[in-house]
Amino acid sequence: MHRPLLEYNMWDLLEAIISYLSTNEDLENLSYHKDAMPETPHKLVAIYEIKGVGPVRGGAGASRAFQIVARSSSDDPEWAKTIAWSIYEMLSFPDQIFDLRELEEPIDFWGVMAPRQTPFKISVDKNNRTLYGFNVAIVTQVD
Repeated sequence: MHRPLLEYNMWDLLEAIISYLSTNEDLENLSYHKDAMPETPHKLVAIYEIKGVGPVRGGAGASRAFQIVARSSSDDPEWAKTIAWSIYEMLSFPDQIFDLRELEEPIDFWGVMAPRQTPFKISVDKNNRTLYGFNVAIVTQVD
């Protein structure tokens, strides 16, 4: 039996996305943060909720969106770019089915994800750390 999507919040979805990304051996030991980018560690990946589109009247799905941001240390500025591209490539298969029921700690709903653009350089912060990121849309069920 499925819980209604209204019982989930974006935090649950972000947690599930981190679990999904961690299944890739190149991405499993990264420092992931939800809706926050703390000062330390310097090298990290932050995932933020951004504006999505609500359910269509009479439809069974809703479009939600998130942004993935990789931050490198000042002594290794290419790290953020490399990690952002690795995550992008993992999410870029046509019609990538993101079945949350298959995770180690399953959540009983599914989604179809697609990056909205390729990774881009966002900025260099006051501590000379480089940030790369991209936006992702996911269509999930609402039942």
